[in-house]
Amino acid sequence: MVKDGWRMEVTRRGLPPLASLPGVADGRHEPGLDDWLDAEDIPDVTPFLISPELEYDVDLNGYFLRPALAGAPGNTRLAAARDISRFLDFLSRCRGGCGWRDAVKADWEAYWYWRHRDPAGSRVAGSRWNRELSMLSRVYAWAARQGLVAAAAG
Repeated sequence: MVKDGWRMEVTRRGLPPLASLPGVADGRHEPGLDDWLDAEDIPDVTPFLISPELEYDVDLNGYFLRPALAGAPGNTRLAAARDISRFLDFLSRCRGGCGWRDAVKADWEAYWYWRHRDPAGSRVAGSRWNRELSMLSRVYAWAARQGLVAAAAG
């Protein structure tokens, strides 16, 4: 099942426990989401990304749990997730379903063209591009340090 594109969601406390939903209760008690978020020290409004195939990539979403980002203001965390999601959508839709781990220099160049020149692209001004590129560069540098990609892409 393929959805439109990458989705950004955020953590939030206060949701009803899964076992309380109709058709789910089976008598087992499992810790609630709030307990898990507290135990993992994950703040509310921590973004996470879901692929078009509705998959959760533990490695990719680990980026949002880095102390430097987890402790940042909510709007900074959300902006980071939007920037990453936009690039992942581009890879998925315009680069033959390329995964984030497989992006190469040609993908980055095509993304630059799509963001700056392509009439069908989502064109942006230089300052916004610089912010996006800076964010994506940090993601790939982090991923390279974690051994998730061969080298920082771009």
